[in-house]
Amino acid sequence: VDVVELAMQLIDVESVTNNEYAMAQTLQSWLEAHGFTVELQFVAHPNRYNVLAYPKQSKPELATIIINSHIDTVPPYFPASIKDNKIFGRGACDTKSIIAAQLIAAHALLTTHGITSIALLYTVGEEHDSIGMQKANELSFPMAKFMITGEPTNSRTISGQKGCYMFSLKSKGTAAHSAYPEKGLCALTPLLNVLHAIQNERWPTHKLFGETTVNIHVEDGGVASNVIAGSAEATILFRISDKPFYVEQRIKQMIARHDAQNQITYHKICLHGPLELETVDVEKFKPYVVAYTTDIPVNRAVMDGKCKAVLFGPGSIEVAHSDHEHIDIEELKRSVQSYQDIVLTLLKRCGRDLRSKM
Repeated sequence: VDVVELAMQLIDVESVTNNEYAMAQTLQSWLEAHGFTVELQFVAHPNRYNVLAYPKQSKPELATIIINSHIDTVPPYFPASIKDNKIFGRGACDTKSIIAAQLIAAHALLTTHGITSIALLYTVGEEHDSIGMQKANELSFPMAKFMITGEPTNSRTISGQKGCYMFSLKSKGTAAHSAYPEKGLCALTPLLNVLHAIQNERWPTHKLFGETTVNIHVEDGGVASNVIAGSAEATILFRISDKPFYVEQRIKQMIARHDAQNQITYHKICLHGPLELETVDVEKFKPYVVAYTTDIPVNRAVMDGKCKAVLFGPGSIEVAHSDHEHIDIEELKRSVQSYQDIVLTLLKRCGRDLRSKM
């Protein structure tokens, strides 16, 4: 199976978050044709399903290694193309090509090495709220010792990832003509004061994970310059290096300080701290820490210490989500063997024979 051809096929299946069903069906068809049993786990309407697959001669309860990634992408969709020995397209590195490499590696582990103690788990919603991984916690993998999550890491295993704290602030006011501001109540004023405080705060730093950073997206700031804003909304995303609950406490204190008339509603979307990960020597590259987050901290088995996580994939996060998202073809081809090597190494670590025994 050619990994480039498969990657381009997957990229050409549009699967922007909330519209992942066609991708789930595509993976189901491929896996069933290549020796795997597939179960679609319902997550949410409309037609949002996780994909669980395992060798036909095995069961998910016997899986020692879980191979994982997400099937949704950010918008906007654009199809696959090749230029300068690179594949371009939405999901080219995050994570359609990675999934292609994982699929071919899993097939080779099954057919060449006779390994059946693996399962594949592909989730929806990672780009927004990790709803797919939350639902996947209902699945049972009692024998699982490692989860290999595919994200673009420049073909290096990752020693740690920053935490993530995302929340929304919605402010309500009373719209009025801007010539008579006393007739209204501006929703934007308390929100701007809180956002200003956030930007000027000294947030925690950590020796391994570096600085805590923040990005602010204002989604609603009123309707016009001559209208007192009747509503305002912003979403704030922290990449947390330390003390996640302290950061949340400070946010709540800022809201209380700057929202004298109780106009702001706080809604937490996610909060988890930084996480150290299992590493494997792949292509002789030194592991490093990434600033982005993944589905890994949402996985209950990992966070309970029952299963260790490995983060690895070809491609660069620096071009993910961009209008020139791409992946180097030679790096992608090498990653097929790298995924096999990681699985074989991890099986040795957990004391399993390379050939699973039923």
